Amino acid sequence: MKRILFLASRFPYPAKSGRERTLLEYLSFLKGNAKVYFYFFEKKKKPETVIQEFKSKYHIEQIKFIKLPSLFSSMVNIVKDTLILRKKSLQESLFFSKKIQTFLMKEVILNNIDIIFADMIRAAQYFEYVDIKKVTKVFDMDDIISKRYKYLMDYSDVNILGNFNDNFPEIFSIIINSYLRKIILDIEGRLVERRELELAKKFDKVILVSPEEANLLKYTIGKKEIYYIYPTVKRMTLRLNIKKLSPSISFMGLLNVPHNEKALITFIKKIFPEIKRLYPNIKFFIVGANPTEKLKKLVRLNSSNIILTGYVENFSEYILKTDLFIAPIYFGTGIKTKILDAMSLGMPVITTPLGVQGLSVKHLRDIIIVNDDKEFVYFVDKLLKDEELRSSIGKKAYQYVNKYHNYEKIRREFLKILLGEE
Repeated sequence: MKRILFLASRFPYPAKSGRERTLLEYLSFLKGNAKVYFYFFEKKKKPETVIQEFKSKYHIEQIKFIKLPSLFSSMVNIVKDTLILRKKSLQESLFFSKKIQTFLMKEVILNNIDIIFADMIRAAQYFEYVDIKKVTKVFDMDDIISKRYKYLMDYSDVNILGNFNDNFPEIFSIIINSYLRKIILDIEGRLVERRELELAKKFDKVILVSPEEANLLKYTIGKKEIYYIYPTVKRMTLRLNIKKLSPSISFMGLLNVPHNEKALITFIKKIFPEIKRLYPNIKFFIVGANPTEKLKKLVRLNSSNIILTGYVENFSEYILKTDLFIAPIYFGTGIKTKILDAMSLGMPVITTPLGVQGLSVKHLRDIIIVNDDKEFVYFVDKLLKDEELRSSIGKKAYQYVNKYHNYEKIRREFLKILLGEE
């Protein structure tokens, strides 16, 4: 049985974001098929009960916590490697330490590792120059994230630190998001774009979630061993008779990541007022952890219509009570798992063109795709009035997910890529 050193840039259990869920999915694929040595970066260690539950559930051989470098160490890295030498991106500098690199190399040798699996560029940088004959290096890119920085340049109201914001003092966040915003986005965008290509060339295999992005990277660097692994969803029993809280809509996601924050702020400010005019008693359920202060302020101003649930173990309990699911995606990369989750519940989904990137869905059959605010209001109104249309799109959405995001099918594809198993 092959031994895998799985280096994650976060502790993913329990999953609160699409990325964390993807990591857990990969670990579930590996259960019984490989010995997994799981190492993760965090600001502070997780409770031992959570660690042991995670270890037992995913049959992990060994788990080790790696404390993120100190703020002082990170700042030294940023000044030297990012601002002066321009050899590492900002996010790499925040994660890098020579001491950690030495530790990881010892672990590879000590545990006789066959495969190194690195989660995104901040983890992959540690194995950039590792060249051990029998060790296969796999770079799990997730998305081509350099694209995100180009979008963020256009949205000055979004916190560019996203879910990293809690790792830094408030004054640091203010300086970054105001005085240094444009400079950092420009530098970081260029560096991440270059580093993604450099690391992709130095790893044996590269994995993304979107076929579009996998093909783009393959064309850009001329490398064959670039693959995509679709996210899966649990096979749900289609529930059509559940009692709805009509009229109602829902959204789900980790709320402090930039694309979700932007989606909700824009929707609540520009689209929701017109929907409220048509449906004064409408309820909007926002399901997810870590709402930003801007979002909480907007919710308070609409407290009779908008409900923030916080993190919930079973999101379907809330989503299924509503008439339809909205996903106003204005920037971002890869595939949006929130959309697949809603579709798997037989929910009609209204989204923007970016929300269906990498998917083979058809407008008005599997999903509703809108191009502007007026279309968004029009289709929310149309679906709320037309139960038959809601049901038809929901059924097709359910069928689409079961066909293209089947767990067993994708599990086999993943094991073939990683372990060479059929």
